[in-house]
Amino acid sequence: MKPNPHTEKKESAIRLIAWEITRNCNLSCMHCRASATLGPYTGELDTRACLRLLDQIAETGTPIIILTGQVQV
Repeated sequence: MKPNPHTEKKESAIRLIAWEITRNCNLSCMHCRASATLGPYTGELDTRACLRLLDQIAETGTPIIILTGQVQV
């Protein structure tokens, strides 16, 4: 009897990550659902923490990562 591919237990793998890095943005795009304004905002990760998180994601596999948000420099 062949195993049913729909009922077989598969190992979960992250395939896609959409990460809104910051709410900070100087644009007012009509199509954007975010209510972004110029920050800074409390609770957002700093650069070092973001890089650590990306390293942790890389340890799980190679998902597609979509980064959004604009940082003012």
